[in-house]
Amino acid sequence: MKKERYTALQREELNLLFEFYLRKLQRVDGHWFLEVERRYGTKVAAQINSEVWAKVGQGDARMAKKMFDIEGSGLTALIKALQKTFIAFADWEIEWLSKQHAVFRVTTCYPQRARAEKGLGPYDCSETAQKFFSSYAKTIDPRIEVKCQFCPPERRSKDYWCEWHFMVVKDK
Repeated sequence: MKKERYTALQREELNLLFEFYLRKLQRVDGHWFLEVERRYGTKVAAQINSEVWAKVGQGDARMAKKMFDIEGSGLTALIKALQKTFIAFADWEIEWLSKQHAVFRVTTCYPQRARAEKGLGPYDCSETAQKFFSSYAKTIDPRIEVKCQFCPPERRSKDYWCEWHFMVVKDK
């Protein structure tokens, strides 16, 4: 889309366009995965998905830093970038345990919810999410380590789909 086409839009139209593209991104990701899963099985689909999302994480972090003028490093920069870019696939919350340790919890996971609505079991997204979050975090700051506390198909809380710990490791 040429820039002139969307700069002339009113705020309400921009919000609708934004929502349209978020939903489109969700649909493309979902249909892509389901088709690969149907043709080649869950194991192969998950492997491909993990590699794709590792690259997406790195690219998203770079683009977020540039587009949203995010400077610096550490968890503050990481969380600012995630707040701007990680809205298409989940609703989430952040808990700061310290300046060097933040907990990221997903309260609504749209891909897992869509699978449930289709009568499919939960997708074990731990490897894919680990690769995405690790590549995203390391692009922001190589000292950031990412640890999964729990992730589907395991679910330890009725309120959260998954929980991730972001920690700045000083030795890096």
